[in-house]
Amino acid sequence: DHNNIMQVNLLLNEINDVIDGIKTIGGWDTQSMYFSIILINETRIYQDIEAWEDDNNITPDFVLPTSDFKIIVEAWRDYLLL
Repeated sequence: DHNNIMQVNLLLNEINDVIDGIKTIGGWDTQSMYFSIILINETRIYQDIEAWEDDNNITPDFVLPTSDFKIIVEAWRDYLLL
């Protein structure tokens, strides 16, 4: 869903705000109904935002270190700039 530089930069800003301590938690949803919770140490990704809204305690579909998530998003941004 983040198929243009503006969308990717907004997501990177959200990630950086959490890493830099400006925010304690970040969140992001997509048109395809994916949802992420961005914490300083980890990012939790849920495939179905509606399921998460029904039960905020469900197990994330994917968890990765936020620092790795940032690297992935930066690599995606760089690819889009080609």
